[in-house]
Amino acid sequence: MSFQHETIIVTGGAQGIGKAVSQAFALSGAFVVIADVDAEAGEEWVEILCDRGLNARFIATDLGDPVQVKALVDEVTAVGGAIDVLIN
Repeated sequence: MSFQHETIIVTGGAQGIGKAVSQAFALSGAFVVIADVDAEAGEEWVEILCDRGLNARFIATDLGDPVQVKALVDEVTAVGGAIDVLIN
């Protein structure tokens, strides 16, 4: 299945299942935004994905903070347009 030109947010995407999910979507052609509280892991993972030629971005986000969630959505829509899929 192709997700070419789709914008996908994966919360908790820097580790574990979220990491695997973010990779799968990136490999399918999506622009993947990884939202996670662990900035070090998130930035490292996005660097790996981008080094592989995949389209990914990290945005440090605490989903328990409504202000940070709004900032995440605002940044993603400014860069990637509509959010097509949200994996939470």
